[in-house]
Amino acid sequence: MTKTKHSEVYALLKGEILGGKYGKSRAVPSEMQLARRCSCSRTTVRKAMDELRHEGLVRSRQGKGVFVTERAEMKTFGLILPGVSRYEYFNPIALELVRIAQREHCAFLFVNIDATEPKQLLHNVRELAADFIKRHVSGVIYHPVEFLSADDTTNSDIVSAFRLAKIPVVLFDSDIVLPPARSGHDVVSIDNALAAESLASHLLAEGARNVHVAMLPGTFPNQMERVRGVASAVVQSGRSWSNARNVLRAEPTDVKAVRAYMKRRPRPDAFVCQNDALAADLAQTLRALGYAIPKDVMIGGFDGMDIARVMHLTTIQQPYAEIAQTVFDRLLHRVERPSGLPVRLFLPERLVIRASTQRKTKG
Repeated sequence: MTKTKHSEVYALLKGEILGGKYGKSRAVPSEMQLARRCSCSRTTVRKAMDELRHEGLVRSRQGKGVFVTERAEMKTFGLILPGVSRYEYFNPIALELVRIAQREHCAFLFVNIDATEPKQLLHNVRELAADFIKRHVSGVIYHPVEFLSADDTTNSDIVSAFRLAKIPVVLFDSDIVLPPARSGHDVVSIDNALAAESLASHLLAEGARNVHVAMLPGTFPNQMERVRGVASAVVQSGRSWSNARNVLRAEPTDVKAVRAYMKRRPRPDAFVCQNDALAADLAQTLRALGYAIPKDVMIGGFDGMDIARVMHLTTIQQPYAEIAQTVFDRLLHRVERPSGLPVRLFLPERLVIRASTQRKTKG
C-alpha cells in the first residue's frame, strides 16, 4: 500500500512540476503540506521527493525549501511522425523543429516508430503516445496515422488520451476526421483542396481532357481534401467527375492495376498524385507500359521533395520552415491557453511547374 501511495504522490508531483506549476520563485509545498494534501505519511512524501531529486527535477535550498531545477523548467514536447522513414516530407519538418527547440531552449522527444506492417505501426504509435503521457510532456505535435479504414479509431483514441492527461496536442498536415467534419483540435497545414484545384487547373490549361487522382489504398483526410479540389477544377471546366471513376487507388508500382486502369475510356491523360514519391513511381510504371510523359500522360505530385526535382515532376511545394514554426507557436499558445477555441491554420503553398506537365503542343 505504501509503495502504491508513494507512486501516486511521485506521479502527481512530477506532473505538476513538468506542467510549470512551480518555479524558481515558487517552492514545492513542504512535506507536511503534501502529506496532508495526499492523505499519506511524511515518509511516503519523502520517498517521492527523493525520486524527483534523483531525476534532477528538484533541489533543496537551505532554509528556503524545495525548488524545481532548470532541467524541470525546460519544456519537453513530444513529436509523433508515423512513416518518417518512408516519406521524405517529414524530414525537413523534424529538422526545423529541432532547430526551433534549440533556439527556444526546449526539447523534442522523437522516436522513429515506422513499420511496414500497418498493425505494427498502429501499435508503435499507441506505445509512443502512452510513453509521452507517462513522461508528462508539456505538449505534443502529432501527424495522424495514414492509411486507416474510415472506422478506425486510432487517431481519435490517441488524441483523447492526451486530452484526458491534460497534454495539449496540435495536429499538422491533416485533421483526424474526414472532411467536411472537423475534430475540434488545432490543425496546421496548407489548404489541400485549393492546392489540388490549382494543380488540376494547370493540367487542364496544358490540354488535359481526363484528369484523375492517384492515391494509395485507404482513406485519409488531407487526401480526400485533394480529391475534392481536383473534382472542383474538373467540374468547373465543364467535365464530369466521379470518385468511383476518376480515382486510382493502388500501389503505383502495381503494373497490373495501372495497366487495367489505363484501359478505361476515355483514357486518363493526367494524374494528380498523393505525393511526389507516388508520382515518381507512377511515372516509371507508365513509361514501362509504353506511355510518354507528358505527351500521353501528365503527372503532378505534392510536397516539393528532392525526388520531384530529380525527376522533373510538377509539384505543390509545401513551406516546411513556416509549417514547423507555426505548429510550434500554436503548441506554445495551446500550452498557455488550454481552453481556447481550436483553429485551422492554412499556410501558402506554391505550384512548381516542371517537364512532367509541360506539353509543347496542346491537344
